[in-house]
Amino acid sequence: MSSPSFRDATAGVAGIEFALVLPLFLFITFAAAFFGIYIGLSHSLQAMSADASRYAMVGHNAEERRLLVGDALRDASQQYALINDDLLTFEIEEDGEWLTVSVAYDVSKSRLPTIVTEPLGRFDSLKRSATVLLP
Repeated sequence: MSSPSFRDATAGVAGIEFALVLPLFLFITFAAAFFGIYIGLSHSLQAMSADASRYAMVGHNAEERRLLVGDALRDASQQYALINDDLLTFEIEEDGEWLTVSVAYDVSKSRLPTIVTEPLGRFDSLKRSATVLLP
């Protein structure tokens, strides 16, 4: 019985295919998970700013609205697993009849890995805002 030629040998082909495909598969899997974290963080900030702006619109003056926004964000940050309220800041802007609540999150100290932040460009803060019409 003669040994097969190099072209006919198929032993080890699955191992070679596995070695070539596994790194690509792992990269795609982890990248999808990390971008899911980023999208979840962005969505959480948007929802928090919208909830806080709706909650603050019942305030009688700017100082009361600021207190209401602070209370609403402090309470809401406990509901979102990705949000650390120590890294959360907010701004309030009133322009006539409009109230805008902007929520910023310090991403540089968060759990978001650099594999996500590097392709998006280096950024230190993620900011979302919501605007409501004052009654």
